[in-house]
Amino acid sequence: MPDIRILTEGDSSVLVEFGKEISPEINRKITATVQLMKEQHIEGVVDMIPAFCSLLVNYDPRVISYDDLKKRLEILLKMEVTAGEGCRKVYEIPVCYGGEYGPDIENIAEHAGRGSNKDSFFQRLPDLYAWFSSGLLLSGRAG
Repeated sequence: MPDIRILTEGDSSVLVEFGKEISPEINRKITATVQLMKEQHIEGVVDMIPAFCSLLVNYDPRVISYDDLKKRLEILLKMEVTAGEGCRKVYEIPVCYGGEYGPDIENIAEHAGRGSNKDSFFQRLPDLYAWFSSGLLLSGRAG
């Protein structure tokens, strides 16, 4: 993983940049950092906003200074932690295509150059997809 950077974002936010690419490794590190910060109860931290490659930490500068927060973050970021591997939750989300739930699916498939029916459209989609952010990983089969 590339070097993690801590950047100033205004007078009451710090951006922790974990890299420039979306990857499961970076996602796990961000999730672990959020979990660790919650456990540490750092006084003055108001909010944490995870993204694909970064973590925005909003803080109250009347309670904790930028320098003190940066030092705390540097220490936390050096710790080897894993993000709740044992407490991962899987949510199944049923999906319906066509019929009354998607009367325009044939039109969309045709405009996308995927044939004139929904089966042709979905056969060409990747078999497995994943989206992750903030420790959330969704995966499923298209079609």
